[in-house]
Amino acid sequence: MPSNAVHNPRRIRIASALLVMLALAAPALAQGPTGPATGAPPAPRIRELRVEGTTSASPSAVINFSGLRVGDPVTSDGVARAIRNLMERRLFSDVKVFAEGQTADGVAIVIAVREYPRVGRVTFNGHDELDDKEITALATIRPGDIASPYEFDRTRARVKAKYAEEGYLFSNVTATQRPSETDTGRVDVTFTIEEGPEVSIGEITFSGNREFSEGDLESAMDDVKEKQWWQIWRSSKFDRAKLAEDRKRIEDFYHSQGFIDAEVISDSIWIDPVSGKANVHMAVSEGGRVYLRSLAVSGNTVYETPMIRQRLGVEEGAPYNQVQLNANVEANAEGTDLRSLYLDNGYLTFRPELVERRVTPDSVDVILRITEGQQASIRYVNIAGNTKTKDKVIRRELFTRPGDTFSKQAIIRSLRTLANLNYFNPERLQPDVQPVDATTVDVTYVVEERPSDTFNASVGFSSQGLTGVLGVSFNNFSLLEPLSGGGGQVLNFNWEFGSYVSTFSLGFTEPWLFDEPITLGANIYYRNLESVYNGEPYDIRTAGGSLTNGWRPRWPDDYFRLDLTNRVLHNEISGEAPSNSSFRQGSEISHTLTVARSSLDNPFFATVGSRFVFANTVAALGDAKFTKHELNFDFYSPLAQVTEQNSLVFYLNNEYGIVNDFGALDRIAPTTFYNMGGTVIAGVNTIQLRGYRDNLIGPRSEPGRVYAKTTAELRFGLAMNPIPIYVLGFAEAGNVWGRFSEVNPFDLKRSVGLGLRVMVPPIGLLGFDYGYGFDYDVEGVKGGWRFHFQFGR
Repeated sequence: MPSNAVHNPRRIRIASALLVMLALAAPALAQGPTGPATGAPPAPRIRELRVEGTTSASPSAVINFSGLRVGDPVTSDGVARAIRNLMERRLFSDVKVFAEGQTADGVAIVIAVREYPRVGRVTFNGHDELDDKEITALATIRPGDIASPYEFDRTRARVKAKYAEEGYLFSNVTATQRPSETDTGRVDVTFTIEEGPEVSIGEITFSGNREFSEGDLESAMDDVKEKQWWQIWRSSKFDRAKLAEDRKRIEDFYHSQGFIDAEVISDSIWIDPVSGKANVHMAVSEGGRVYLRSLAVSGNTVYETPMIRQRLGVEEGAPYNQVQLNANVEANAEGTDLRSLYLDNGYLTFRPELVERRVTPDSVDVILRITEGQQASIRYVNIAGNTKTKDKVIRRELFTRPGDTFSKQAIIRSLRTLANLNYFNPERLQPDVQPVDATTVDVTYVVEERPSDTFNASVGFSSQGLTGVLGVSFNNFSLLEPLSGGGGQVLNFNWEFGSYVSTFSLGFTEPWLFDEPITLGANIYYRNLESVYNGEPYDIRTAGGSLTNGWRPRWPDDYFRLDLTNRVLHNEISGEAPSNSSFRQGSEISHTLTVARSSLDNPFFATVGSRFVFANTVAALGDAKFTKHELNFDFYSPLAQVTEQNSLVFYLNNEYGIVNDFGALDRIAPTTFYNMGGTVIAGVNTIQLRGYRDNLIGPRSEPGRVYAKTTAELRFGLAMNPIPIYVLGFAEAGNVWGRFSEVNPFDLKRSVGLGLRVMVPPIGLLGFDYGYGFDYDVEGVKGGWRFHFQFGR
């Protein structure tokens, strides 16, 4: 063969060999159906087997592969089968079988083979769009392998498929081989790639649709759509596999509207010569609309028929929504399907069967036949994959216990709670349910540890100068084993510094006291706040500590928790204090009761759930006398699931706070009141409002006693593993007032902008925001475009 060509040389040159065999076997073949009665001599038998032409394969292996054996009769079928067996090994480019030396004892058979050479080097050229690692991983042939055309074709097909997936529909791959210059007897193989143009999605058209517009059908598609300029999350590349998925979605759309006979009968693709985009045309056959005449349920003993029919969610007499009925039986997005109902009560072998009976061309009767099986309980709950976190720390967060009735919802809730610990990679959390017998299962939670300790660092610039925080937080600490950790306790130290503030704090929290859902935490701290009035500096110093007790009551549901914080502070002022200052000095003894509920699925990038925190503080025993009430509500709703890691989420936050003083105002520390503007690292007790300067929203003639703020964000997850990253667009509005009587919900400072969040262990959160403030701050300066940077948790 030419040295630079690779083709399929599967030319089984057996004509001459078969002629020899037929000549030898002619007397036997002449027997015909009567056999020996004609007097013809029997077919010669194989006296000897020899192999010629092997270089690396052993002759005995060639004989074994052929299937020929000494003593067997020589037949044309046997010879053809031997050649076919050897060619199917993909080791030889040619196989011949010869007969020679016929004697009374039989005939000698010679198997002559020509082996494929071995591969020396494998190289790829022309792969600009794929890096070396990606393209090499597609090869099915490696140095030292047999240089088989079959493997060349496999590699070519894999490379073309990868390019088609990337939008290069017209790529071409050729394979050439030449004798190796370094390895004698081997060949070097080169795959040359012509990538061609990248093809993006163009116009989508339909034919055969009478009941629904082209817009309706295109809206039913998810992937094969022309990308709009604002759809930053959508790929514009054409992918044939995604086109097949969208064909199914169009059919599902029809089936959900009662057109259960509808189908996409064909699709065609052509390239627009002007735009270079791939235009797609789909031909549909709609059929007629079908109505659900009756729905019957049989075999149910655990749940009554009205409850089951309610779960199914379809109405008799309405267009038959086949898709909804199937989803409500097997699995729907809300988790309200019939299978979940049974799985939550331990019926693992629950089996539904939907039977459709077409009554007339436009009506159908449906029977749901239920096999409930037996109720299963949990035998063992196992933990796997934890290398640092102790088993008991994981087990106490689970909602499944040995002996409990199996519940799918309990497992889902357990996985969500484990994810919120932030000790494990949420993308790798998975349950493994193994049946033991008909009524018992073992449940194993497989986890993957990830760094949870953080170096807490924040840096910011405000109108008052540089501010920042340095600290460390051991979030999975163990007081008994401080070097190894894994006990679920929290130990943190923070130092806040800047041109006008210095703070030290040390805290420790045990979230499960005596292995009960009771939190005990302690914190001590010192703060020195420097300020200037009429050119004269003065200092505010605060020292004290707090003790927190928390409890998860599991009522009204198990998402709630209560916390009581008792705080003792001593505040004093030195220097030339302003005469109208809201603070002098004294003690502050306060008690804060916090009621919270959180059902978020992820602590960094929540996609579903809500959280509210209602904190009430009373200070009455010390010199400072006031009450403080704060309400914070977060809501998360998924809008689109692009891939497993890429979700578009809507986030809404509303928060409010009010301080009521019933004693001397100058006894209340300034850190009790509210400031707004910039980011939370801009100062003491600051509420973030992007698009404005730090701490310049709110009154200056008196302290800020009331605040309100609303934030709406669209968040899109770029990646969740190994480093979580998401982008956001925000709109927010807020303000601070000196008295409740001055509150005006229409007097809010508004802003919009874009942002980016990255969680980098062990640093913590990196945040970048670029916001535009529409209104003016307390000094009469318009917000305008402002960049905000966050560093740390």
